[in-house]
Amino acid sequence: SLPDIWNAYSAGYLGLAKRGGYRRSLLIRFEDLVHDEKSFLKKVADVLQVDVSSSNFSMVTKAAKGHGTARGSSDELDQISKRRFIKKYTLAELKVACDMLNWTLAKAL
Repeated sequence: SLPDIWNAYSAGYLGLAKRGGYRRSLLIRFEDLVHDEKSFLKKVADVLQVDVSSSNFSMVTKAAKGHGTARGSSDELDQISKRRFIKKYTLAELKVACDMLNWTLAKAL
């Protein structure tokens, strides 16, 4: 199930970060990326030890793909901030997903 996959991947990422599986690592939620692109870019640049103040970087806000239901960052932020994605699920489906999620992991992220 999707909650099982989320639990497994989240536990794996947190475990690698704790054990130093990567010398420099950064766990970022998609919502954080969409909500504040500039802060996200700064965090990534700090981990990579690169300077983002130069003109070598620019934010792309349009949709990354040209097929399907691609959205740009402002549309994605609207979806997330207004929680419109929840309308795709029934109340029963949301309850099952919430019951299956590992909330200790969710709070750690």
